[in-house]
Order: sequence, then C-alpha cells, then structure tokens
Amino acid sequence: DAPGGRVVTVTVVIPHYDDPRLEQALASVAAQTRPPDEIIVVDDGSPSPPTNRPGMRVLQTPAHRSGPAVGRNLGVAAAATEAVAFLDADDLFLPDKLKRQLGAMEVAGAAWSYTDCYYLGSRGRFRRPNSWFHGWPGHLPSGRACHAAHIAGHNFITMSSVVVRREVAPWFNPALPVSEDWDAFVRLAEAHDGVAVNEPLHLYRLNPAGGRHYQNLARYVEVNLAILRGAYGR
Repeated sequence: DAPGGRVVTVTVVIPHYDDPRLEQALASVAAQTRPPDEIIVVDDGSPSPPTNRPGMRVLQTPAHRSGPAVGRNLGVAAAATEAVAFLDADDLFLPDKLKRQLGAMEVAGAAWSYTDCYYLGSRGRFRRPNSWFHGWPGHLPSGRACHAAHIAGHNFITMSSVVVRREVAPWFNPALPVSEDWDAFVRLAEAHDGVAVNEPLHLYRLNPAGGRHYQNLARYVEVNLAILRGAYGR
C-alpha cells in the first residue's frame, strides 16, 4: 500500500467543457478552510475556454471533446503536489472538504479518501445524503470493506468526493463510454486502502436530462458487468 502520513500539498483537478457552472465550482474551491495549493482546469475544446489566473492553470486536451477521462489523466500528470482532489465542473465543494479529508488520510495512514455528499437537483438540495440511497446511512465503507462493496456491485463513490495521493492516483479509461470513474475507483480500492469521511462534504449536481448513463441502459449495464468481471478476474 502507499505510505500514509501527512499530505502537505494538494491540487484540485477539474475537467471542463463549456459549462457555465465552472465559476461556481471554482468559488467553492476558493472558500475552502484548507485552500488547495493549485487548481488545474483541463478544458476539452470549449468555444470560450477559461484562462489562467492566480493559483489556477488551464490545460487543453489534445483533441476536441476527448472526454473527462482524458482531462483527469492530464490533470493528474501535470500536478506537482503530493495529492490530487477531483471536482467536476458542475459540482461544489463544501467549505471543510479538503481539511477533513486530508486530516482523515493522515490519521488512518490511507492512500486516498472519499466523502458522503448531498444531491443537488433542480428543486434544491436533497435532505438525505448519498450514503442513505445506497443503504448505508452515514456509514460508507472504508478499507477492505470498500473493495468488498465494489465486488458486490455497489457504485457509491462520487467523482467529486475523492482525494488521492498522486503516486497512486488511478488511470481513467477514455475508451469506456460510461462508468470510467467507477472502473478507476474499483481498481484503486482493490490496490490501496481508503478511508471514508462519513459526512456530506460536497454537492453532486443531478443532470435533469438524465445523463449519458440512462440514454442506453443496456450499454450501461454491459459496461458495468465488464468492470465487475475484470475485478473478479484479477
């Protein structure tokens, strides 16, 4: 497993394509009680891409609409810090997120951590957090129990909840049409123990149009079963 101990520096990696909510995401990072050392926004060919500003670098994907997996991989590779935190451009960090996660990783000697979250829909924030909808209200699994839950078929780690030591950050497979985040986190939890911070520390914005996952449910199930078969095979 990766060495534990204190994480001193952290980069927030944000893949982005033409999303007007990016400024809200950046404002939530700026409001952190433990600010990041750097923000990397990886733009995927937006008509009006963001530009560099103090504390923030903007990178470009090699091709227009390469996808968020490519953006995350580029951001991790470019980070010069000990850890990376992921944030989607439409999600929001709550103020104590980085402080609480980095502290939990230090105490547990963990290579990575994730948190509970609230869903944010068109009518506002849901009253119950993500853990409640997965049947573990307030008690997301840590360590080997996290890997066991993945093997059982649970997809419960939200992208914007994860902080990971850069040296063990997972590779996101751009060939997958869906669930590239779940695939990455299944492999991460298989190789390295993580710690759950059992409080909602970010807001996960629901897509009112349904998102890619449900436009072809059969394809979604097929990809997820392939991820599970790979995990069982390993």
